[in-house]
Amino acid sequence: MKKKQREKQQEQQQAKRQVFVGPRIQVDTQYCPVCHEALNATRNIALDQPHVAMPRPGDIALCAGCSTFLLQTATGLAVATERDIARLDPDGRRILESWQRQFPFGCSPPIRVR
Repeated sequence: MKKKQREKQQEQQQAKRQVFVGPRIQVDTQYCPVCHEALNATRNIALDQPHVAMPRPGDIALCAGCSTFLLQTATGLAVATERDIARLDPDGRRILESWQRQFPFGCSPPIRVR
């Protein structure tokens, strides 16, 4: 019985979590490898607390032109693979999965949260 109560409490806490979208940050122009849209700004998305940071290698981005998930590398942007997305924590994958359900276009593979 305690296990079920604990699981229910965890579900309720998850449901109360907030998503924060940070301010627009100007960055050096990079180009989407799929649609070639010039990308020169970013916004951070974080759970539970505001987060503002410049993109770093390993971060996942979303092309504003074609909605493809992109991987920030040391040399620019690349199309994010299923393996790149699988490295995200479950909350990050949920955010991307939710985006993909709402905007089902782009070249990204379907995201399944495990």
